[in-house]
Amino acid sequence: MMAKSTFLTLIRILFILIISTNLFAQGNGEKNQIKGVRIDEPPKIDGYLDDPAWKLASVVTEFYQREPDNGQPITEKTEVYVCYGEKQLYIGFRCFDDPDKITAKELKRDISLGEDDRVQVIIDTYNDKRNGFWFQIGPRGSIGDALVSENGAAFNKQWDGLFDGKAKIRDFGWEAELAIPFKTLRFRPGQDTWGIKFIRHIRRRLEASYWPEANLNSYKFQVSDAGLLTGLENMSQGFGFDLRPYGLVGLNQKMAKTMR
Repeated sequence: MMAKSTFLTLIRILFILIISTNLFAQGNGEKNQIKGVRIDEPPKIDGYLDDPAWKLASVVTEFYQREPDNGQPITEKTEVYVCYGEKQLYIGFRCFDDPDKITAKELKRDISLGEDDRVQVIIDTYNDKRNGFWFQIGPRGSIGDALVSENGAAFNKQWDGLFDGKAKIRDFGWEAELAIPFKTLRFRPGQDTWGIKFIRHIRRRLEASYWPEANLNSYKFQVSDAGLLTGLENMSQGFGFDLRPYGLVGLNQKMAKTMR
């Protein structure tokens, strides 16, 4: 009887552990998901997040440092807003900071923003956790784009996509808006879930913070640890001008060492 009782107790403990593990994994997965909110009236892309669309959008606020203090919360409050219409995906960034301490020099498109504050987004439209579209914008409106492949090991800056972006420095920090046409992004019709990742760089602190949280044992633009953008539907892709989003349009820049 003692042996049987011990066996049943062990079974109960094992069952509780399995249930707890599944609930934790499920909760963690939900934490790294945002709902795609469809809007009827698109925001005006002018660098100000004052349109009604942004009040309806999903919001991301939980950023964590990858560098310099891995795993610690971001030092400056950051909000990212996401919504979409029939033809475009809209992303808004509100980056709180002391305006006098913002590092913002560049204005040109596709110029390096390594010496500036900036925000970036990676969009994995196929949710294959290997390939993605990369977009960035700085406080003065300098925009750039690229293709990420090999789960972040390759970065093709030669690719140029059609999209719009504006940014403004405000008395509380700076704001930026991106409008990315679906014809710029290749995706499977009917696929309602994409991978998505947001990054904010604060230059004066050499700080890079991510949603979802990223660790140092991964590429800076790793795709497989992206969060999920869910509930996408009835999007018009139209006819894109680049039929090879993951092709070798120019030279892929390997980042295996420098991006770790």
